[in-house]
Amino acid sequence: MVHALQSVRKLLVPHGIVIEVHNLPVPPVIEVHSGTSIIKVGWLLDKTDFEVERSAFNALFQVIENGEYLLDDQRDFLFNTQVDDLQEMQSWLDQWWESAILSELTNKKIKAAMDQAGKGSRIVTVIPTRMVKLRVK
Repeated sequence: MVHALQSVRKLLVPHGIVIEVHNLPVPPVIEVHSGTSIIKVGWLLDKTDFEVERSAFNALFQVIENGEYLLDDQRDFLFNTQVDDLQEMQSWLDQWWESAILSELTNKKIKAAMDQAGKGSRIVTVIPTRMVKLRVK
């Protein structure tokens, strides 16, 4: 990632900006939503212990520390993904997050919460995310 940020810097005009967005290296919360009801059921773990996310933040630190960019701003927000059922959640994980771990116990809790919440409920994965604005020196 350091190399990518250094390559992008060469393409930017003086004082140009880069916006970098990455998930924070913490387990996302899994919730079941229905109307105004929210049931928290557990976390989504990662086989790599969020190595990609930690590497991205280390790369940002390195290019700022090296003086290649200035840290202009950063903001944290929650990025929610929503699916209708466990099958759709598993398909999403297979396609977008191969290293995710959805434990059998959390699966059972999701099923129970979906039954409790009833028709129209959705599974929501709440992913803590950070947006960083860098400026070329």
